Amino acid sequence: MSGTATPTDLSATVTDSTGGMPPEKMVSAERLGDTFSWLIRVLTKAKFRMSSELPEIEPSAFPILAVLHREGPSRTSTIAERVHADVSTISRQTSALVQAGFIERQADPNDGRACLLALTEAGHEIHERVRAVRNRWLATILQHWPDDDVDRLVTLLGRLSDDITRNLAATEPSAERNRASHTERTA
Repeated sequence: MSGTATPTDLSATVTDSTGGMPPEKMVSAERLGDTFSWLIRVLTKAKFRMSSELPEIEPSAFPILAVLHREGPSRTSTIAERVHADVSTISRQTSALVQAGFIERQADPNDGRACLLALTEAGHEIHERVRAVRNRWLATILQHWPDDDVDRLVTLLGRLSDDITRNLAATEPSAERNRASHTERTA
């Protein structure tokens, strides 16, 4: 045996709780799930290794910086929604980023009771350093890949991310959906 499971081997591990899905779809889902489990582990390790080049910032702050760079000044609830995290978690992380001087609080021009979070000059600089480290690492990993393969990977991962996001939105409790819809309209 080569150590690589065949679809027939994997079909034996798929339980009867398929929810009406055809067995071949469940086998594909299992293969993808196993691949994702491994990918998440190696990406987590890579993220912490890359963070050694950026000791002044926690890896968990990278997505917050990206949201503020991409969308500009934003409410904590909007950032939490974009990075799929709890508001309390984002609140703690943004407080640390404010103390470090990477983001600042600004008055919300549409609601004087609320505040927006925005990148400072130092925040823009650290965001660019994070992107440079990430992009250099990815370019090294993908240097032998044909451009068409990279383009196809980007397209397929984007499609998968969009589908997962839609599924999460459709399956979250109605109170959460209502709050998210309200946040979208008021943010």
